[in-house]
Amino acid sequence: SSSNLYEVLHSGRPKEEEPHVKKTMKNKREKIEYIVRVDLEELGIVEDEYDDLLSLFQLFDHDIDGVLNIREASRVIKCLGLPHDEDQICQMIRPISVDKTGFS
Repeated sequence: SSSNLYEVLHSGRPKEEEPHVKKTMKNKREKIEYIVRVDLEELGIVEDEYDDLLSLFQLFDHDIDGVLNIREASRVIKCLGLPHDEDQICQMIRPISVDKTGFS
C-alpha cells in the first residue's frame, strides 16, 4: 500500500528532520539527490525489481529533480489508465507526498 511505502521510505529519520540531500554541479546545472534508505525485504521486492522501478521513475521525472511534480505524476497515472482529473490525482498523491504544499 502507499502508506506502507511512505513508512518504509521515511521511517529512517525523525519526522522533524529534513531529508538527506546531496547537491552537486553537473554541466553548470545543480543536481540534487535525495538519500533514502529502502528496505527491499519490507517492500517485498528484490534488487532487480527496485532497479526497474527506479528506471521507470526516472522515465517520468522530466526535470530530473528526483521528485514527481503534479504534471509528471499526472503522466504516470494517465499511462496506467487510471482516472486523471487534477482533483483525483491530488487525492491519490496526498497520502504519499513528502511535499505538504500539494505540488509534488
